[in-house]
Amino acid sequence: MGDITERTKLLEKERENSLGRESYELANQRDTRSCETPNANERSADEIGINTALEPALGRKTWKGYLILILTPLVLCPLPIFLPSMASRAGYGILIIVVYWVTEVCPLAVTSMLPLVIFPLLGVLSSSDAAEAYFQNANVLFLGGLLVFVSFEEWNLHKRIALKVLLLIGTKKQNLLLGFMLATAGISMLLSNTATTAMMIQIVKVVLNKLESCDTRQVGSISRNYHDSDECPIEQNDRVNREALSVPQNQESALYHSETVDRNAGRTDVANEAEGLEEHARQDEQKQFATALLLATAMSANIGGVGTLTGTGTNIIFAGQALRLFPKSGGVSFASWFAFAFPLMVILLLVAWVYLVILFLGAKSAISCFSRKPDQSSRIVYQIIKDEYDSLGKMSFAEIAVMGHLVVLVLLWLTKDPKFMPGWGTLFREGYVSDGAVAMLVAFSLFQFPSMMKNKHARVYSGRLALLSSRPLLDLQMVSEKLCWNVLVLLGAGFAIAAACKNSGLSTMISGGLQVLEGVPDYAIVSVICLTTTAVTEILSNTGTATIFLPVLASLAVSTHIHPWYLMIPATIACSFAFMFPVSTPANAIVYSSGRIKMWDMVRTGVGMDIICLAILLIFSNLYGSFYFHFKTFPSWAYSYQLISTLSPTNITTFH
Repeated sequence: MGDITERTKLLEKERENSLGRESYELANQRDTRSCETPNANERSADEIGINTALEPALGRKTWKGYLILILTPLVLCPLPIFLPSMASRAGYGILIIVVYWVTEVCPLAVTSMLPLVIFPLLGVLSSSDAAEAYFQNANVLFLGGLLVFVSFEEWNLHKRIALKVLLLIGTKKQNLLLGFMLATAGISMLLSNTATTAMMIQIVKVVLNKLESCDTRQVGSISRNYHDSDECPIEQNDRVNREALSVPQNQESALYHSETVDRNAGRTDVANEAEGLEEHARQDEQKQFATALLLATAMSANIGGVGTLTGTGTNIIFAGQALRLFPKSGGVSFASWFAFAFPLMVILLLVAWVYLVILFLGAKSAISCFSRKPDQSSRIVYQIIKDEYDSLGKMSFAEIAVMGHLVVLVLLWLTKDPKFMPGWGTLFREGYVSDGAVAMLVAFSLFQFPSMMKNKHARVYSGRLALLSSRPLLDLQMVSEKLCWNVLVLLGAGFAIAAACKNSGLSTMISGGLQVLEGVPDYAIVSVICLTTTAVTEILSNTGTATIFLPVLASLAVSTHIHPWYLMIPATIACSFAFMFPVSTPANAIVYSSGRIKMWDMVRTGVGMDIICLAILLIFSNLYGSFYFHFKTFPSWAYSYQLISTLSPTNITTFH
């Protein structure tokens, strides 16, 4: 009897030790993988996003690519031959560029250099005019903003802000979803959508990996049973098993043990079946939450870019083309765009959060987010995020300095011409100091300002503050590694195409054909434009869509006597509503490349989100936009566009 009991105990102990070692090693491997995820994948994710956005071909062409490259100019050449006008020649060059952009036979940035060659050869633009489009004021504004945000990214300030927002919002699933969306959208207003998504996706992966490696249901069950009994559940199970395995001393005890074993076996089968169903439901719930969190990251990155003029390339394209096509309008400043677009961005973000919560977590989750009662999973997530935040250490001198520069930049932008009061821009000659000049001034300061102090406290020598540092907050090596120069070339191509459309009379010709819409209500025209723009930007890059549409819309607005901003601003914002496909935006591609979401999930969620965003955009533009930009009146400065187009001596010039 004693030998059997001893052997049984030894076997049980050995089994427990074996299972314990396996569980520990498995958990350790999971934790190691989870902790290594950000460092191992951060660069690859960033490269995936940038390559998806700008260099999909990267020099690798198939025979189909070479056929498109060669046959496109040959197939389209009858256009300038049989219609010998400057407008047809401009259309011929633009169609070649558009086909190369859509098919991506060349990297987008490489194709974007073609206007420097095609338009001078076709006699549409001189070489100096084409080159001027690549470095006008809008490009300078974008370059200055990118330089400031490179330093923002270099010193990990964006990650610190994102983690702090997550800790403040809360770590329940619906709160966590809102926290990720607010952090992503806020950073996307400053950094590019691609860089923001590449950074945030690493934090999302860490959270999801930790949640999957910890069986929160089992942890919660253990904690509840432990409070109900003095014995923990493991000890209870071991006691029952030892009682069942113990050898009876007489017939009655044998019968008693047999009945006990049968009852325990029946209970075990029912419990195992219930646990299996519960485990399956928990896994489905976890998959739904992972899908919602990943889609929320991409959506909020796209929506966040709407909030500021430098948030995404389409906004910069609008700012540049507005000033180029309507020089007497003065363009749209950073403050004007922010006053209009930021409230819209906040509304879109909150509606997107409610939409995702209802779709993936249930309607009750949106209400229960206000509950203060934490659950086991929220405590685990809070600890994960807190550990990530603590790993950043105390805020460094460089982070404080970069944050100071960013605050100064935003304040200078907002107070230059605040509309409701005279700004500091009135101190200088009108039209001479632009938002781009302010951005370059702050960027220049970043190249000079030290990144660290040698001692903890600043020392004063001869009345001067001694700031001793190893390197400045921004240097050329950081810029060469992190600045996306390709975007500047892409923007320049858009401005060159807009200039070609205007100088050749092509946009006037197209808008003349659209004069049949003159009797259609303005809101109906805007609705069709926004719907068309959103549909096109799902398959074409948003910058390419804005480049093609905005010159035509400007001419259409003049011919139909509609405020140009009433057509151009909603169309520009609609270019950011690309939520359906991975190829729509780099943010979508990065999220889809995680392998955790299905195409159908992105499509069905994106369709609904497109419809919701378009409805909100149209309502907001007709209400707040009509009040702020006076959309219902036709401005006097819009006649300058019509006058220039009409008096252009090259409109009917034939090709010699």
